[in-house]
This record gives sequence, C-alpha cells and structure tokens, in this order.
Amino acid sequence: MSALTSAIADIAKGWKYRNFWQLLAWNDLKQRFRRSWLGVGWIMFAFTLFLGAKLAIFSQISQSDFNVFAVYLTVGFAAWRFILGSVIEGTNTFISAENWIKGESLPMSVHVYRSVCRSSLLALGTLPPVMIACWYFMDSYLMAWVSIPLVFITYLTTAFWVSMVLGSLCARVRDFTHLITTVMQIMFFLTPIIYEIEVLGPTAAKYMAYNPFVYYLDILRIPVLTGTIPWNSWIIVGCFTLAGVIAALSTFAFSRRKIVFWL
Repeated sequence: MSALTSAIADIAKGWKYRNFWQLLAWNDLKQRFRRSWLGVGWIMFAFTLFLGAKLAIFSQISQSDFNVFAVYLTVGFAAWRFILGSVIEGTNTFISAENWIKGESLPMSVHVYRSVCRSSLLALGTLPPVMIACWYFMDSYLMAWVSIPLVFITYLTTAFWVSMVLGSLCARVRDFTHLITTVMQIMFFLTPIIYEIEVLGPTAAKYMAYNPFVYYLDILRIPVLTGTIPWNSWIIVGCFTLAGVIAALSTFAFSRRKIVFWL
C-alpha cells in the first residue's frame, strides 16, 4: 500500500472515531475554562466585549453607515476568530497530543479532527452575538442564508488541511509555531477586519488583492451585507482549498509515520 493510500485510509478511519475526538475536544474546552464562573461562556463574553470596544473606536473612521459597519465588523471579526483559532490550534495539532500519540494506537488523523472540532466549538461561542447583530442592524438577505452552509463547509475543510500541514511542520520544527503566531498577529492589522479597504486609499488598497484572508472574509461577509455572491472570491478560495488539500495529503503521507519520532 502506498504512503498516499495509507494516509487517505487513516483519514477515513479517523472519522469513525468521531464520538471519541468530539469528546476530547469538548474536554479540552472544559479544562481551559476549569473553575471559572462563566466557563465556556467566556468565549461569547470576551468576543462581545472586544467587539463593543472595536465598534466604539473604529466606527468613527468608517465611511459606512453605523448599522452597516456594525454588521461588517461583527461578521468579519467572528470569521477571523475562527481562522486565527484554526491556524494557532493547527500548529499544536500533534504537539498537544503527544501523550496520546505515544501511548495509544490511534489513527493519526484523530488528532487533526480533534483540533478542527476544538476550533469549531470556540467559533460557536461567537455565533449568538453575530446573529443578534445581523437581526438588529440589517435586513436579512436570502442569499446569505443560502451560501452560509457552503461557507461553513469551506472553512472546516480549510481548517482540516491547515491543521494537517502546520501540525506536521511544527512537530518537526518547533520554531515555526512561534513564527506563525507572530505572522498571524501581523496579518490581523493587514486584513480589513476592523476597518474598510476604502479608508486605506487606492495605493494601499491594491495590495489587499495579495492577501488570501480577504477572500475568505468576503465569501461570508458580502452575502450578509449585500445579498450577492462574490464569485471572484469564491474562485480564489476554491483554488486555495484545492491546493491546500493536495498539500495536506502529500504532507500527511510523508510525515504520518514520522511524527511520533519528532515529538
């Protein structure tokens, strides 16, 4: 059996353990907020608090109506929280599971599923404020509701291949964990989350076309704001997703049996 076939079989076998890795992901969250009064409620509380502060400050420089900017910021910030969580959690996919990898005979993909599930649970905590903001500040567009399931699947697929690629890379070279964390902090300010592209002026705005995170935000934010489908953004996101899946399968096929020795 080739390495690629074994990797695909591992991914399929890992899905059969879904009850197990879902339980592990939920337990990770409970341990993170252990002995706190709000527990996992801190996810929604922290998101709402940061969102309120950013809305109060950055709405002053927005060129849009306050209601439009409130939804723009809420949806964009929620999407970024999931993207950031997927990347950061992805760098520790196998490192944080060292004891399980060395102590139990499980499909290696179980730990990837666990990482993606953990990021998804964290993202669910931002959902109530987003729904309230969309309901209160804007009219609902049918196209937004039609496209959201596809956006959700795309985000999960992206989180999966990111966790597989970065998890393998960072297990081999630990410095990449810190490098990627630093890069993501920089990218927060280089991505139109808390501001609109128009405020940058034409010279700076043209460089946004080279930022892939812009397109991942667009496929969620534009249907909510305008009720239209950003086809150009979908094409670019689709290309990134396809390339990422291919890279993930290649990386996993190469590293799957070596990860235990890298930890």
